[in-house]
Amino acid sequence: MNLGYQILKLSFLRCFILGWGCFLFLILSCGPSDEDYGPDKPAPTEPPPIANLYPYPNMTLLNCPKGTMSSYENFGSGFMSQFCLACHSQKVPTNLRAGAPLETNFDTAGDVQRWRALIILRTNSAAKNPMPPTQEIPKSQKAILSEWLECGAPSLNR
Repeated sequence: MNLGYQILKLSFLRCFILGWGCFLFLILSCGPSDEDYGPDKPAPTEPPPIANLYPYPNMTLLNCPKGTMSSYENFGSGFMSQFCLACHSQKVPTNLRAGAPLETNFDTAGDVQRWRALIILRTNSAAKNPMPPTQEIPKSQKAILSEWLECGAPSLNR
């Protein structure tokens, strides 16, 4: 091989390694510091924002139709029982959760409200890994679910 090609190859390799090093440094150094939380500023109780991972609008920007009648009690609880709680419940042992993260539970209205952006995203048929993985949600129920979640997943008891 000629010397020019070898120098070019080494230069490319160095730039590639340096670029990845800078990328990793930026990613790892951009998290919150210990000073971001404290007695006056408690740590957030919401799950980490999904906007960086999935293109989904801010939940406050979604349209909630006036006069919606869906609540956790008359829709959400039954829906979650039928389609989600087999994996997304604190009562399900880890080995039976089919890979569902331990912190992603939908046992209560508060749990669903906390995770509603992710639920909308993952129950969308265009999602990369739509939920539930073992059955399809009927369109009529999916429409009610979307409306209920977009309206804040209201509960009559909250």
